[in-house]
Amino acid sequence: MSLVIVIFGASGSGKSTLMALLMQSGEQYSLHFKGTNRPPRRFDGIEIRCVDRIESSEYDYIYQSYGFHYGIQRSQIDSAIAENLHHFIICNNLEVIQALKRDYPNRVRVIFLDFDAPHETLHAIQVARKIDDDEIKLRLVKTEALYKIFLHERELFDDVLYNRYGDKPEVLHLKLEQILEHFDMPITARPSSALKRLDRLAKEIHTRLSAFRDAPLEHL
Repeated sequence: MSLVIVIFGASGSGKSTLMALLMQSGEQYSLHFKGTNRPPRRFDGIEIRCVDRIESSEYDYIYQSYGFHYGIQRSQIDSAIAENLHHFIICNNLEVIQALKRDYPNRVRVIFLDFDAPHETLHAIQVARKIDDDEIKLRLVKTEALYKIFLHERELFDDVLYNRYGDKPEVLHLKLEQILEHFDMPITARPSSALKRLDRLAKEIHTRLSAFRDAPLEHL
């Protein structure tokens, strides 16, 4: 069965890199092209389509992030399902993910893409992307918020994809392929390996939240 796979993760965690790897792999995958009304950026992923306006007549799921609107179309999802392709969507919006799970019962799987780089490295990644200081602070605060969503909405997530600091992109791709191997199981039958990864991430997040509270003010 073709699935709708949502990739959930903080800015700079490797979401766009992962999508580019999937599209280069030649496997039977489909990538969702999201619309957004924000200006184009140098480091935009291949999944971003900048448009003048995000209208409800064109997009079925609309949400805001960093002050801009983003839109997701059911037509893209339905086309992928009809072609029996696993369809990947990058999305951190809780309400949209819940709506997708309602609209596509038993098809949606949510992966938390976790990047374990030190706090200072996460900050440096945003600086390298020429993100202004105010937005960097917002993104780091949002990273903390995403961690809390995971802890509070644990059942929303089906597995964790660990992007370890220093690993080559090919390693990330291989880990995803291994996760996909068990996604054809019913959601209630998550393998023990997925449950262990979810438990492990919960423990790591508790530690990181303490680090966020202790981080220098200029990085928050």
